[in-house]
Amino acid sequence: RESWEEILDDPAPLAAREPAVEESDEEDASTVAEPVAHAQTESLRRVQVPAVTELLSLMSFQSDAPTDPARAPLLLVNWTSVTSGLVTRENESSPESVAMRQAYMGRLLEAFESLSEDLFEAGSACFTTEGSWIDAATAAEAAHPGDFFDTVGYPGQISRKLRTADIWGAVLRPTPWPCVNALKDTVADCSRGLLWKSMMCSEIENLALRQQMEAFDRAPGLPSGPAPVDEPSVLDQIIAMVLERTGCLQYASDEERYEVLAARHAELRDAWYHQFGRLPVVGDYRTETL
Repeated sequence: RESWEEILDDPAPLAAREPAVEESDEEDASTVAEPVAHAQTESLRRVQVPAVTELLSLMSFQSDAPTDPARAPLLLVNWTSVTSGLVTRENESSPESVAMRQAYMGRLLEAFESLSEDLFEAGSACFTTEGSWIDAATAAEAAHPGDFFDTVGYPGQISRKLRTADIWGAVLRPTPWPCVNALKDTVADCSRGLLWKSMMCSEIENLALRQQMEAFDRAPGLPSGPAPVDEPSVLDQIIAMVLERTGCLQYASDEERYEVLAARHAELRDAWYHQFGRLPVVGDYRTETL
């Protein structure tokens, strides 16, 4: 199986190449590799990328590298918000407060993906990691004085057939493009479900592959300066959906948060433009995720 770099360095028609197809002896292949591969296959078919089958067989859909323990996923939960003000920083150790948290935790672990999304949507939790939760909690406590925050670890499996490590590994899997890695890192850090993140990262990789293939037919040379803003871009839609759920508990005001995220939006947009020479325009790509 060829690497990303070998695929992208060879602009020859992929249909003329004979990729090796690996057989699996495992009875249950229902890990993240299947849903992510299926999503990328269907998405690439919809945008009519040439030689889809050959291209997909050359790509690895599951990260082989172990995940950095510092990037292990966590929820940072505002228990004051979850309990409608009953649990606060002052009484968080009381038997009543502990019992309320334990009761909710039992429900959360039974349906983690859906209930965590409810918490994100309500502004009662945000996504964080083992390496960043202390800073995130400090910022959240400063923005919400008196509220009690605590972390909740992700269960070993998102569902009966999908392991959290596989889903998260697909989100963190690096690509050859720095701008794509930066955008995927932003997706990883936003407050959305892991399945949503894995599907969005799949779409982002598809866009990058399509634009890289288009670049083979263009004259050399990449643009400089900021990306144009005179036409709507699929990339803008993706970035907006991601940043909408970024830093939700960590700013004292909406104005401060907007200023930080607007700058991040422009940074990600410009990096993509400089990498590929143009932004993906609405209408070029039709995907279910978007």
